[in-house]
Amino acid sequence: MKSRFLIVLLLLFLSAVTTHTTLWAQEGGSESDIVEALLIQLRAAYAHTAEQSSYQVTVEETTTQFTSIRRFHSTSYLTDVTLYESYVNTQTLETSVEGVVVEDDLSATFDMNISQVQGLGFEYVRNDTVLATPEDTEDELELTLQLVKTDDGIYINTDETDPEYREGVPVGWRLLTSDGTPILSNASITDVQVAEVVDGLYFSATSVQMQALLQHHNIHSIDILGLDEIDGQLVRRYQITFDGTAALESLGLDYDQILEELSAAAQIALPDATPELRINYTLEVAIGIETNLVYDQILTLSIEGVFSSGADSAAYQLEQVNARTYRGFGESYAIPSSAELLE
Repeated sequence: MKSRFLIVLLLLFLSAVTTHTTLWAQEGGSESDIVEALLIQLRAAYAHTAEQSSYQVTVEETTTQFTSIRRFHSTSYLTDVTLYESYVNTQTLETSVEGVVVEDDLSATFDMNISQVQGLGFEYVRNDTVLATPEDTEDELELTLQLVKTDDGIYINTDETDPEYREGVPVGWRLLTSDGTPILSNASITDVQVAEVVDGLYFSATSVQMQALLQHHNIHSIDILGLDEIDGQLVRRYQITFDGTAALESLGLDYDQILEELSAAAQIALPDATPELRINYTLEVAIGIETNLVYDQILTLSIEGVFSSGADSAAYQLEQVNARTYRGFGESYAIPSSAELLE
């Protein structure tokens, strides 16, 4: 009975909203009921979208992990130059996926770029002006996978990946194993990781994640961004700002363990320093007003930490932006069978 009342309240509220509006999720606050009604609607939209039998899905994700350590070494009083031992490491993982889903079957193309930039040496500073930094070294891996999932399992084709990484790898389509075997030579991407990517493309997996996240105790605020149009459908856009720690815990992630892993190098370098930590976690989503389907979503997670101890300092950052679009609901798509792939 209460949820029906909340939905009516929400409809009345949305009919009156014409500009960007922010709702605060503090339970017991004046806007708490509207927030709860919105969360009910959003969870219903995710559940309804997960019931669709076919759709197109695209994913663009960038994950960047940055670590910086700076330790005092010495100062030259003749030149007024201070020397610091410096270590900087930036790892970036970019993935791009385009696919179609029909019931339990799936066909997708998966592109990945992994890069690492590292600098190790001395940093020269005079009057807070950096004069010189260590020379960077860079490593990079690019790969392209074609993936098809049928009743028989997941089939993979790596023919479009650089030959440098395909030495000893069969040409054409092959059935993916599930024992942790690397799928390419000179690369640590395993069959298990590929299977996780495939499973994550199904909207049902996204819906399970969102049912857990879109609970009142995880929410800091909800912004109603306004109306838009996608493929001829009127949509309303929302931005949800999560309580980062609570949201991660609702997904079964150990926040303290994440921080420990991210800051391991900094903690070793500055064991006596106390970190200043900050976490931001947001979701932007577009919901069809008439269809109640999810068309776009962007999940952004940022975790930052700064350590300082006298003249020594360290910092780390993890940022992940996952943008997904869903289109063509209910349309017909052709997914090859295992026999067609292996012929």
